[in-house]
Amino acid sequence: AEERAAYIDAREALLAADYGSMEADRRDRLIEALGRHDEAEAVKGFADVASRFGTWVNALQAEQADLQERVRPFTDRTALTPQEIGVRNSLTRKLDKAEAEARRATQSMELLAKVLGAYREEKTVSAAISTFPRHPTWRVRELFAEAAPSWHQLLSDGGVSRRLFSALKTMTRDSEPRVRVAVAKSLAAFKRTEALELLGRSLKDDDWRVRAAAVEGLRKSPSDEAVGLLIDAMQKEDGRIVEDINTALEELTGRKYAFPDMWKQWWESVGEKVPPKQAGEDGGTATTERKFENTDRFYGIPTQSDRILYIIDISGSMNKEVDDVDQGPITGRRESDMSAPGKTRIEVAKNELKRAIGNLASDKEFSIIFFNSATKVW
Repeated sequence: AEERAAYIDAREALLAADYGSMEADRRDRLIEALGRHDEAEAVKGFADVASRFGTWVNALQAEQADLQERVRPFTDRTALTPQEIGVRNSLTRKLDKAEAEARRATQSMELLAKVLGAYREEKTVSAAISTFPRHPTWRVRELFAEAAPSWHQLLSDGGVSRRLFSALKTMTRDSEPRVRVAVAKSLAAFKRTEALELLGRSLKDDDWRVRAAAVEGLRKSPSDEAVGLLIDAMQKEDGRIVEDINTALEELTGRKYAFPDMWKQWWESVGEKVPPKQAGEDGGTATTERKFENTDRFYGIPTQSDRILYIIDISGSMNKEVDDVDQGPITGRRESDMSAPGKTRIEVAKNELKRAIGNLASDKEFSIIFFNSATKVW
């Protein structure tokens, strides 16, 4: 009775509250209270609260995008009047506030997913399966997909477990790509052939984010079927998805090959069965060591992507001289830079950016974002 009363109080408070003016700690305590009433009747109220949170997060992100567009004309110019500087500073303060609030709101959504996944009674989970996958708010459907692995580990392979898998199967065709991403990430928890088939379907999704999530799901599902699906998908992909697949295949097979067609030839040569790794075998030879063509690098970070965004820090700290602390692949202190005492971090960044862009193939696209207290898009 006490748990039910706490749930009702939390539900009513969250449905009536102005989240923007509510302290984040109190908001999170109320969300946690929703999970204390592990009964089927709690599911409808939970979904209502999650829907309201989802609408709030969407509004915050829309406000953030609007402010970014309004700030951009001021950051694209070097000379501003005093009045324009005042307008820019006012917009920047509003943008900082909106970004901070959007981060806190996203954290609350993550907590909602955690609390939802903590339900343990089969009747409660069954009610969630009936309610969440068809909810009109896509963020509610996303929460359901994120909670599914927790429930699958709890439930026996009975009727409720089959209904849970069936709901996720339907959601692989959800209209919102971010829901399909969450589903692909969850399917790896289902150690069954049907889950691999659904991940194979997700490998053909129109949205690259869904395909990347499917690759990650198959990486966590060691099997001949997973390897076959990845090698087939690799023949049709390009850019960063090829890199993701290659990394997954190396982990699943212990082999290293340079190109998709080499993976295909190897797979056919072993009868489409992953052979056991022999003692002392390193998984590759000098001729099959991975050396991707069209691989670009920036500060030592490789990518095969056809569209590349460079993000450059131009804040005051970049005017400091490079020192021993700055060594490493991310800071980009190449050997040639180490022999040039007095070089600043921004000089190193400029040289690295010019080198990276100069080495790009003519058919590749790129853009640059510079940032300090504001951002400037090249």
